[in-house]
Parts: sequence; structure tokens; C-alpha cells
Amino acid sequence: MIRSDMAGSVAVEMGPEEKLEKMRFHHYSLKIILRTTMAFQAPSQLFMFLYYVIPYLFEDYSQGTRNVLSFFVILGTVEGLYNYFCVILCDPSVPKKVQSNGYPSNGQATHYTYQNGVTVDLQTDDYVDDSGLQWRYCKTCESDMPPRSWHCDICQGCILKRDHHCFMVGNCIGLNNQRYFAVLALYALLCGWIGGYFQYKYLQTFYFPVSWSWTDFLPPFTVYRWLFGRWPALTFHILMMICQVYMDFVFGTFGFLYFTFQMTVISKGYTAFEMAKFMPVRNSNSRNFNFRTVFGDYWALNFIFPMSYFFPPKVDGIKWEGVKIDHNL
Repeated sequence: MIRSDMAGSVAVEMGPEEKLEKMRFHHYSLKIILRTTMAFQAPSQLFMFLYYVIPYLFEDYSQGTRNVLSFFVILGTVEGLYNYFCVILCDPSVPKKVQSNGYPSNGQATHYTYQNGVTVDLQTDDYVDDSGLQWRYCKTCESDMPPRSWHCDICQGCILKRDHHCFMVGNCIGLNNQRYFAVLALYALLCGWIGGYFQYKYLQTFYFPVSWSWTDFLPPFTVYRWLFGRWPALTFHILMMICQVYMDFVFGTFGFLYFTFQMTVISKGYTAFEMAKFMPVRNSNSRNFNFRTVFGDYWALNFIFPMSYFFPPKVDGIKWEGVKIDHNL
């Protein structure tokens, strides 16, 4: 759209499609940056702990104690990377085999507005059960979506039980990868805050007494002095460790926020999308059952060892026992 002001200058206003493409470009750029950061952070932090933090900061402890600490550091790194790759590699979209629900729609979308003001597209011949949860037609994908599934404009697809689009991992969180995302958030919290604390203690003990000044701990000054050899005590591993302390705090903080929010949402049996849109969804299931719908049986074991192969989620993303639309909410 082209507009001109009183001064005669011409301004070009982007349309909805152009704005969406611009948002996708920024999202892709952010995804590349964050994934590159993750590729640097995880292995470098493991190296720092195994070769510097544990041998020197815990040198007064027995070898057995240091071995146990090394084991937990390796376990945390492996768990974090495993769940991270599962989050980005497990396709959260609606499978092709369930995009047709047996009640074919005519593609003529009507609108329904809940009492709280939320408007959704419905089909005049969509299947509706006693719970009020409905299959809906996605005009973008030209296919049917199961209940609680929604289209993501960034991922350009319909997501099965869509929770939210996470810019930190670069894709949507849904039924197929939510369990991995929650576990990833926990290990980001633990590795970030605990790892950052011990690396800070290492710097405080071994580098601060011989540092140039407190500005050595500000990354721009750190990089400059290391590149130009301004201070011999500022070695490469000290440079990396200083940078990692900052990144650990960021990852740990985001991990804390995501983990606490995810556990709250999962325990109530909702999705972040439903809560953000104030949808009148009522879940009458127990907290234990709600956790099992995401993590499967013995759900707490997922935070210690990957259990998705042995205990898959207790729902298929199509039928939702104990969940219904309550227009009185």
C-alpha cells in the first residue's frame, strides 16, 4: 500500500503477507544465531568443567568425588542435548493420516465467538461431540485440524495440540515434542545457573587476583585484551569462561521461566495457546493424568532418563478425555 503525506513524500506500507514474510526472516535469523550459540555453549561448558573447574576448584576433594561430579556434568550435558535435538527434530505438525477426520468439510468457514470474545473459524458440517471440541478447517493448509490443533504462520503448518511457538528453539511446541521441551527447560535451568555459579567461583578464585581490573569481566574488554595480548594472564579458556558465565545466566533464567510455566500449564491440562487466548476450556482430569498425557506413565522419570520409547503419551491428539468447552467460564 502506498501513502503520501502533506509534504509530498511517499511512504510504502507493507501488506499482511509482506509483514509475515519479514517476521519469518527475522525468526530464521534469530534461529540461526541461537542454534549457533547452543552449538558453542554446550560442548565448551562441558570441556571447561572436565578440564578446569572440577580438577582445580575441587582439587581438595577425593578422586572418587571428582569422578561423581564429572558423571553428573556429562549426564546434564547429554540430557540437555538429547532433549534439545528431540524438540527441533520431532515434527509437531498434524500427521497427514489424521488431517481427514471422516467428516469432510466443504471449505466454507463460518465464525463462532465464545463469550470471552475469542473468535474461531468453524465448519457448518464439522464434527462436534459432547465436549464441544471441534475439528476445524484450515484454509491455509486446505485440510482438517483435530481439536486443540492450530495453524502456525511462522512454521507454515498445523500443529497437533499446539502449545506455543518457541523462538528459543526455533519451532512450534506441540503434542509430539512438549515432553522434550519441558525436560530441556529443566536442564537449561540446572546447567545454566549451577554451571554459571561454579565457573564464576573458578574465575573468582584463580583469575580475579591476577586480573587487570574489574573490566576484564566485561566481554568487550575481555575480547579486546585477549586479541591484542594486553594481559598475559587472560588466556583463551579464561576468555571463554567469562563469556559463558553471562550466557549461563541467560539460559538459566529462560529455563526457569519456561520450566515453571510449562509445569503449571501441563498440571492444569491446558495449553499456553488456550491460556493466552482465554479460551473456555475446562479440564476435569487429575494432575497426575494431565502429566501422563504429556510424559506418559511414570512421568517423573523423564527428568532423569528418556522414557518416551517405553511410556508414550496417553493421548493421540484427537480425542481428549475429560476436556470440554465450557461457555460458562
